[in-house]
Amino acid sequence: MTAPGKKPPYMTPTGLRTAVKNIASTQTARTTPRALATDIILDNITVAYEGIPILKDLTGRFKAGSLTALVGPNGGGKSTLLKAIMGMLSLKKGSITPHPTRRPGAPRCAYLPQISTVDHSFPLIVRDVVALGLCSQQGFFTSLGRNAYTRTMAALEMVGMHEYSETHLGALSGGQLQRVLFARLSLQEADVILLDEPFAAIDAHTTQDLLALVQMWHKMGKTIIAVLHHDGLVREYFPETLMLARKIIAWGDTNTILTPAHHARAQEYAALWGNGTRHQNTPDHDPHDRHKQNVPAQREDEQDPKHV
Repeated sequence: MTAPGKKPPYMTPTGLRTAVKNIASTQTARTTPRALATDIILDNITVAYEGIPILKDLTGRFKAGSLTALVGPNGGGKSTLLKAIMGMLSLKKGSITPHPTRRPGAPRCAYLPQISTVDHSFPLIVRDVVALGLCSQQGFFTSLGRNAYTRTMAALEMVGMHEYSETHLGALSGGQLQRVLFARLSLQEADVILLDEPFAAIDAHTTQDLLALVQMWHKMGKTIIAVLHHDGLVREYFPETLMLARKIIAWGDTNTILTPAHHARAQEYAALWGNGTRHQNTPDHDPHDRHKQNVPAQREDEQDPKHV
């Protein structure tokens, strides 16, 4: 732990951004070039829950190496889309290619859920949580060897948390926990990184530090898709945007997507299942978690609003 009165490493001018530069070359050397060249293609996909479409007729392409923000009203299917790409949800129709698989040479996908869904009380220390990022490479029941230990500590240093390696998970603040989860993501060395509200409920300094890490991954050619709610942050850091309201409202260059007309159209769709209420102060819970929200869903036979 950091001594009283002394700033932790990530609070100093030579914090995370310096560590990112030092580690980036090592990360790049272990990246699979062939997998990075693969687009993610949505071919007319529909995801339904108890007969209710949560996503309907989505078609489009996330280009390899792109950095895309997912935006739109709460309950619009953003979290559902990430889970569908990960293969965590079945499709009612359509296909996603390439689908996550352990086949050699296939793209490796990593997924960061909403921080509110993470169990802080689980009896693990920070180092062990981060080391879980190596499981796909060395298995779940392998002891942490010297190389794995070194990589785990390097990942913690990259997010400014190496002095907290022995700290129990439950003792961390929200921002510290998110740094730890980002460190675990970095060890997965995935070609596709899916982030569900990665900057929600954390401080501005941590947000900037983690954005630096996202930018590093982007420069390495990784495909990154993030659910976000802050238009200013999206405009500044995410060149591509997909606006969802259970259907695609617009998809393309961020500056052409974040317009009043597109936002208004998204709200027209939201009115069909939420009486026009956006619930801006609540997390964008997946409609699969219906016990967490009181939002009626649109059924397939309901009419869509007119195209704006």
